[in-house]
Amino acid sequence: MKTGLAIWHYPQRTLAENIAFFAGHGFESLSSIGSVMVKHCLKEAAGEQLAAVLRQTGIELTVHHKLPDLDKYSDAEFYRDICLMRTWQEQHGLLSILSFDVPQSIRDRQAGAYIDFVLRAFEGTATRVAVEDYGLNDAERAQLAPFEGNPRFGLLIDIGHMNIRLSGGGNPLRTLFAPSGEGAPRPVGDNGYEAFCHAFACKTFPIFEIHLHNNDGKLDLHNFLECGTVQAADIARTLRTVGYDGVVTIESVPGCHGLQGDVGDERILQTYAYWKEILLREGLTPV
Repeated sequence: MKTGLAIWHYPQRTLAENIAFFAGHGFESLSSIGSVMVKHCLKEAAGEQLAAVLRQTGIELTVHHKLPDLDKYSDAEFYRDICLMRTWQEQHGLLSILSFDVPQSIRDRQAGAYIDFVLRAFEGTATRVAVEDYGLNDAERAQLAPFEGNPRFGLLIDIGHMNIRLSGGGNPLRTLFAPSGEGAPRPVGDNGYEAFCHAFACKTFPIFEIHLHNNDGKLDLHNFLECGTVQAADIARTLRTVGYDGVVTIESVPGCHGLQGDVGDERILQTYAYWKEILLREGLTPV
């Protein structure tokens, strides 16, 4: 298991600078947002620089992108961006996991066709493809059925979002935060170790990556691991129980809590140290 960080929340540095900075503080994996990755793929020099810093640091790169969302992100833009990232991957072979948010507008239709396009585009590469918090109801599961048994397809599980479903405090009109058999036991209201184990056990597909952050069980706060109703020790214990061997990407966001620049850096490194202490205590010593 590797611990990573979502580095799109640190605009004071470029992508390459963020990789060098956080690799120097012990992270083993780092995640770029898709739009920033696409910009690097558009410019050869930027793409080469990104590849060079990844090779130098030995960091595993994951990219978190999104599927089309009606007028907000068109099919044409999506297909172009996927092809750009595929070309970069063919040249450098350094993109480990490409994951996707699934917009509410297409959650019960169309998503499967987009996923199929990505899998076909990256066929023959080492890139694995994942969707975040998807397959939470029958309509969504039907979209994923064609990919059963494909070793290159899996899930990204967001612990903060799962906590909202487990706690029953989310908006029931939104699939992403509504309690469901895939995201919570029945009845809801339990966000402890056994509930998280139950939720993980419901997953039909392998879990490639986890986004880890905290909240109050009601709002998607992207808080630090020490702050909220998620007990990080329960998460570590769950990961040990299920034998998880993927990437855990910390997605706490200093800027959401008024912390910028050096102060934000210091605070995220504190939550990283807290997580490492828990892993050590739970017998999951970081790589």
